[in-house]
Amino acid sequence: MKSVIYYGKHNMVLKEVPIPAVSQGEAILEVRSVGVCPTDVKAFFMGSSSVKSPVVLGHEVSGVIHESNTSRLNDGQRVNVAADSPCLQCTVCKKGFQNLCPDMTSLGVNIDGGYSRFMRINKDFVNKGLVYDLNDKISFDEGALIEPVAVSLHCLNLVSWDGIENAVVIGDGPNALIHIQLLKKVKNVENVIVLGLSAERLHMASALGADRTVNVLDGQSDLDMLKGTGVDVIDITIGNREAMIEAKKIVGKGSRVLVFGGSIQDSQLPFTMNELHYDQLTMTGSSGTSIGNYILAADIVNSRIIDLKRLITERFSLSKVHDALVYSREMKGLKCVVNPSTG
Repeated sequence: MKSVIYYGKHNMVLKEVPIPAVSQGEAILEVRSVGVCPTDVKAFFMGSSSVKSPVVLGHEVSGVIHESNTSRLNDGQRVNVAADSPCLQCTVCKKGFQNLCPDMTSLGVNIDGGYSRFMRINKDFVNKGLVYDLNDKISFDEGALIEPVAVSLHCLNLVSWDGIENAVVIGDGPNALIHIQLLKKVKNVENVIVLGLSAERLHMASALGADRTVNVLDGQSDLDMLKGTGVDVIDITIGNREAMIEAKKIVGKGSRVLVFGGSIQDSQLPFTMNELHYDQLTMTGSSGTSIGNYILAADIVNSRIIDLKRLITERFSLSKVHDALVYSREMKGLKCVVNPSTG
């Protein structure tokens, strides 16, 4: 089979390798679609201390069970495989932070992921129920995106939405477009405003339910109007200091600030202790997802509550994984996927 092996920064090779052997309790997935995540982009172009190379990247995965050695999965079954398997035994997991488990087993990090014709689903994932059915109405490309929906849902579930009337989403990338839909269709937020840089992406944000969009490059008057309006929730979907500075401009009394996007170049938060204290701000980061949120995300995707089809703007074959990473890095469209079965 063909598989793209990652050896480190700028070092990724398409190889012919044997199909993995399937042990008792495991299965082999014929990979049909893999979502290209910024984590993959970062690993290839900048390197990653967490990725244990050589390894196959790709953790947003869907496909068909090719061979099963477990009663839990059947040959021909259409499935999505979760990106991560927390140990569920450590102190962190027992405190309810499965997403922060220090002993996590993760596709494309410490076990092989989806940029391959076939992928082994190990026993740990099978036993914990981390393989989810896809109904016949869902394409494999849509099914691959359960993971970004799950991490987005995890973030939004970190605050209470009772009484929330308005939210500002900072960012206009694929994850931001998922957040917008979850805010409107799952959290039932009345007024969702999106701040972004791309006219094309902001147009898509409106099409997917945003009540108002602001291009921060030429919308200073619109930004000024948001100041002091008492924004209930500010959802920062991109990881840079500029996004946090924009958030600071529009916080109000009692605002909740969600930090979803990790920052490649880390920086100090532009808030003082007294600002947090006297305005009673709530700030939280969000990383990964829990098994419970993953289950909810699978249900949302299978029910087509949100539109993922319009987010997928390009598809690449397995031999073009490098081109897919460049496409994502240069933000040429929205979300791209790799279809290993096409070559």
